[in-house]
Amino acid sequence: MSLEQLFDKYESDYGKFYLVNDKLSMQSDTHAIRLLTILTDIVSANSVIVEAGAVYFTGIDEAKLLIVITEQDVIDLLRCGVYYSYIKDCLAMRTNMDTYYTSIDDMK
Repeated sequence: MSLEQLFDKYESDYGKFYLVNDKLSMQSDTHAIRLLTILTDIVSANSVIVEAGAVYFTGIDEAKLLIVITEQDVIDLLRCGVYYSYIKDCLAMRTNMDTYYTSIDDMK
């Protein structure tokens, strides 16, 4: 199953952060970034882009992520507001930030 299909499968959980059991942060966006950092090498990928009200995680290797991500991880990411962007063909998350970032460290 592709990453896109996994996110489509559980899309009804989108935005339900209150249902995340083991929160890595009390803020959904921070929880999502921390979980993605655990699952991937996104910190060293230097390819997080913020534009048009969304954060695009363009540096995630989908094949590597599919090896380690669980269905519960997908559900938790969806509950944090992460979705699969068909426009950029990558994971994305809505945000109020209006700045362009080149690395995850810039967002901290």
